[in-house]
Amino acid sequence: MKKKLAFFSGLLFSILLSAYEIKIVPDRPDRIYKCDEMANFTVTVTDKGAPFKDGKLTVVFTNGYGTRRQAAIEKQLSGEPLTFSGTTHVPDLLRCNVAMKPNDGQSILTHTNVMFEPYGIQPGASCPEDFQQYWEHQIAELAKTPADERCEQLPNFKSDNCRSYKVSFATPVGRVYGFLSLPPKPGKYPAIVNIAAAGPGYNSRHRHAPNYVILTMNVHNIDPKENMQPDYQQLCEEGLKISGYAGWGAYLYAGADSRDTFYFRAPILGLYRSIEWLAKHPEVDASRMGYFGVSQGGGLGLIMAGLTQRFKAIVVAVPALCDFGGKSVGRTSGWPGYVAYYEKKGLPNLKECFYFDAVNFARSITCPVRIAIGFNDVVCTPTSICAAYNVIPSQDKKLLCEPEAGHDADTREQYREAAFKWLNEYLSAN
Repeated sequence: MKKKLAFFSGLLFSILLSAYEIKIVPDRPDRIYKCDEMANFTVTVTDKGAPFKDGKLTVVFTNGYGTRRQAAIEKQLSGEPLTFSGTTHVPDLLRCNVAMKPNDGQSILTHTNVMFEPYGIQPGASCPEDFQQYWEHQIAELAKTPADERCEQLPNFKSDNCRSYKVSFATPVGRVYGFLSLPPKPGKYPAIVNIAAAGPGYNSRHRHAPNYVILTMNVHNIDPKENMQPDYQQLCEEGLKISGYAGWGAYLYAGADSRDTFYFRAPILGLYRSIEWLAKHPEVDASRMGYFGVSQGGGLGLIMAGLTQRFKAIVVAVPALCDFGGKSVGRTSGWPGYVAYYEKKGLPNLKECFYFDAVNFARSITCPVRIAIGFNDVVCTPTSICAAYNVIPSQDKKLLCEPEAGHDADTREQYREAAFKWLNEYLSAN
C-alpha cells in the first residue's frame, strides 16, 4: 500500500511540476553577439498560464562545457518578467542556465544558448603533421585490397519510380553496405550520396528521388536483409553484438587507442571506394554529384568531401565528429568526445582521434557547402561545428543557423526547404 501511495504521490508531483512553464528569451532573434557585448535574457515563469511569484530564480552563465562565466545571480519571483545579462570575452557559446525553485517544491532546471562571434571559433587542436601523408598512404594501401564490388537488384523494391539495388564494397576489414536507387529509365543523372547517422544503421534504408541516382551507405560490416522490414533494426543491433559492440554506441570507441584500429578507419576507406565507384557508374553524371547527411552522416560528409573531391556541392546538418580538441581550450569537444574517453583511460596525451576529426578533412573542402547548426544542440555542439566550418577554404559556404533548435535542426521546415532547393539548383544545372 505504501508503495502505491508513493507511486501516486510521485505521479501527482510530476503533474504539478508540469504546470510550470519557464521561458527564456534572448534580446536578439538571431542570438549572435560580439565578444564583451551583453546578451540580455528575459525570463518569465507561469503556473498553468498565470504569472507565478511564489519562488526564486537562480541563473548561472556558462559555456557549453560548463565553465562558469560569472557568479550565480538570484532573484525573487514577482510575477513580472526578470532580466539577466551575461557575456564572454572569447568566441564561444554562452548558456543561460535557469533554476526555478518554488517556495514549496523542488527546483526545475532549463537553459538556452546564444553564440558569441561564431565565425571566430577555431579548432581546439592542430592538425597532425602527417595527416595528409597518412590518408594518402591509406588510400594507396586500399588499392591493394580487391574492391569486390557487388550490386544486386532488389525485386521487392521494383516500382514505376525507381530501380533498386543492394551494394557492398570490400574494406581492409570486412565490407560496407548500402542501397543504390536509379530512375526508372536508363540515362545520365545527377547523384546524391547519403551516409547513415549514428547507431546500428537501420536508418540507412533504401531511398529514391525523381531524376536522381541515390546512394545510401552504412558504416557497419552488416549485410542488410533484402526485404528491409522492421526486423532489419533487430538484425543491425544483433550484428553489432556479434561483432562485440553491444550497445548501439559502443562501436564508436572500438580500437580508438590507435589510428590503425580506429573503428571509422575501415568504413571511411569503404565509403571512399563506394563514391569513386558511383562516379564511374554508367548512369551517373560525375560532374553533378552531391551529398546530404545528418549528425554522424554529416561529419562523414565533411570527411568524404575533403577526401574524395568528387562532390559539386554538399549539405550537412548538425555534423558529428568535429573538433575533438575543443575540450583542451575549455569548450565542449565534438561528439563522441574522444579526448574525454582517452582521459578516462589514463591516456590524456593520445592524439589518434585527430586523424578522424572532420575538422582536418574540412581544410580541403573546396566545393560549395551549407552546414546547419542548432544553437541548443547538446549532442553535436554548435561550437564544434563552427570550428569545422571556419577552416573550410571554399569560397561558397554558409552556416544555416537555427537559433532555437537542438539536434533536430535538420527537421526544421525552413532549413529543409532552403537546403534541398539549393542542392537541387546546383546538381540540376549542367
